[in-house]
Amino acid sequence: MAYLLVFSAAAVGTGLVRTVTTTYLPLLLADIREAPALIGLVMMVNSAAGFAMPLLVGRWSDRRHTPRHGRRPFLVAGTVVATGGLTAVALGQGTSFLVLTLAGTLAYMGVNVVMTAHRALVHDCFDTGRYAQGNGALEVASLVGGLAGLALGGLLTEVGLWAPFVLAAVGMPLLALPTVWRLPVADPGEPEQEQAWPLRFYATAMIRPGVRAYLAAEILWVIGYAALPVFFILYARRVLGLEPALASLWLAAFALGAG
Repeated sequence: MAYLLVFSAAAVGTGLVRTVTTTYLPLLLADIREAPALIGLVMMVNSAAGFAMPLLVGRWSDRRHTPRHGRRPFLVAGTVVATGGLTAVALGQGTSFLVLTLAGTLAYMGVNVVMTAHRALVHDCFDTGRYAQGNGALEVASLVGGLAGLALGGLLTEVGLWAPFVLAAVGMPLLALPTVWRLPVADPGEPEQEQAWPLRFYATAMIRPGVRAYLAAEILWVIGYAALPVFFILYARRVLGLEPALASLWLAAFALGAG
């Protein structure tokens, strides 16, 4: 259990960062201009980063993964970028859509770098028979981070809409530290890296019937939940008359039920 806690600590941070950015960045944007369509367009930087960064970082980290350093450089670099983006969001409150979009993009890029490298650690740190245990630890840790981001972030909005981003900017490096510092860097029983496959190998794999159906299900799932955290707090404030602190607790209850 101690090992699982150390292994999954960074996932608590990524869950915290992703939830805070997705849920409370629209509030900062709405304070500048009440434009739901434009806010939705800006929030597509989440999807763009989530699509591009895993493709780039996954392949890059496989090639740069060494017995000495493992994937630690990617965990560290992603944490630094995410923390910088969150800090920029907090400092950029009330400036412009462009400033907050660029800052949010940095936060999403950094958190996706960490998530991609961290997910690959399941292979690095667990043998084949324990993959499910590693994946389960990541999912639970991400849920815990997300719930903390919703509940604590909502309460901190009473201080200021910038406060949840300060929480995430401080929490991300602190939570990533145990994973970066304590985990082994070499694959168990695999002192050398496996052969790196060309991109056409993955393109061919994606169109196989089982993989194709799985990817289609993932796309439908993402479409189904994408708008909920982005617009729920805005809807609750404008239509239901609920303050963000209370609305975030309702959203946390939904997340807990989904988990």
